[in-house]
Amino acid sequence: MPLRPPYEALLLPVTGLPMPEPERVVARRLLDVFTSAMLVEHGLEGLEVFIHMAGLSDNGSAARFAGEGAKWIPKLGMGVWPDRPPPAMWKREEFEGLGPGERPRTLRNHVFRISGTRRVREGARSAMLGWGSVIQVLTRGDGGGFLQRAREVLCPPITDANFKSFPFYMPLFEGKTLLSEKTPQLDAWFCGASVYLRESPEDGGILIASHEPLAPVLLKLGGEIEQSPEPAWRIPLQ
Repeated sequence: MPLRPPYEALLLPVTGLPMPEPERVVARRLLDVFTSAMLVEHGLEGLEVFIHMAGLSDNGSAARFAGEGAKWIPKLGMGVWPDRPPPAMWKREEFEGLGPGERPRTLRNHVFRISGTRRVREGARSAMLGWGSVIQVLTRGDGGGFLQRAREVLCPPITDANFKSFPFYMPLFEGKTLLSEKTPQLDAWFCGASVYLRESPEDGGILIASHEPLAPVLLKLGGEIEQSPEPAWRIPLQ
């Protein structure tokens, strides 16, 4: 996925979200080794894991999340799509303009930040991966600087008072957002993140966007680029 330098992005395609269990196992293993390698290769220290509430449903994901609450101690915040209109309450004309079967836009993109040690956060990522709710951010230093910058970038455009008092704000990315923007805009929207990972139903897979070079890590993991039918990385897993 070609982005404006120095940004890079990859999409790990999946058959669907939720993933079939065999595919979920492979994805977990891949993200485990990829995350560890990126932290070491680029001297990164912060690892933050978030759960996007929109990805939780009655397929078992909501029950698992609720069952782990005492261990994960999730903190509620607001996810914001930076390339879309800022969050606001519904207006009457929005309902009047809906066609048959159409639903109103999502009012709130609630996002939960997993608390606790890094081991707890990594465990939450592995446990929840595969349903379409996981977001992970790697940073230099701890994640506090990222969240502070995210508030500074994402909160000011919001004018509706109902959406201006959340403890933290989190950028939500999909592939087309990253592809359409120039480097200065991505610098602002990344909010100081080094690597951003999100299960993206909009893209049909796991989206990985990085300010750091990806190729050195992928090569150390044994990855090779296959040129046909189009360039793609293939990484063997032990």
